[in-house]
Amino acid sequence: MKLLIFTKRGCPTCALFLQTMIEWMDERHKSIPVMPVEVESEPVLARKYGVTLFPAMVMLDENKLPVATHSGLFEDKRDYFDWVIQMAIGKTRTIEREKKDVEM
Repeated sequence: MKLLIFTKRGCPTCALFLQTMIEWMDERHKSIPVMPVEVESEPVLARKYGVTLFPAMVMLDENKLPVATHSGLFEDKRDYFDWVIQMAIGKTRTIEREKKDVEM
């Protein structure tokens, strides 16, 4: 598995997202390398995976085939981490977080 993260030059959201994902993956999923891809430097790669919104993630399998892609932002940043975890364990379905009120 390999995680490609597509960013766009001059996009502060992309830069923050990339930094956060690299740190998080390094702490929790070292077995899945993160490869930053700047779309201006790699437009063919972005087209290959249909990336049109940024930031974007593409999870590749061992044969370098896309397992899943996600472009744009989730409402909750935890959903990015959930997406990676689901892809890493081989589930390619859309993640829908159940929102529950927790009473204390």
